[in-house]
Amino acid sequence: TALIERYGYTSESYIVTTEDAYNIRLDRISASPISPMARNKPAVYLQHGIGVSSEIFVIWPPNTSL
Repeated sequence: TALIERYGYTSESYIVTTEDAYNIRLDRISASPISPMARNKPAVYLQHGIGVSSEIFVIWPPNTSL
């Protein structure tokens, strides 16, 4: 979350336990400097590859990251 908060984004993280007892972390970007938080926005699911984390999508500055 610190990676995106430095660019003015608002984020949330959740720990979820699956039915088969795995704990996974879900990260949500809830608002950006140009797009305030809104309830009507659709969800977007991004799946990273093996050996990386969700940071791969936000590690670069906003003009080059997803």
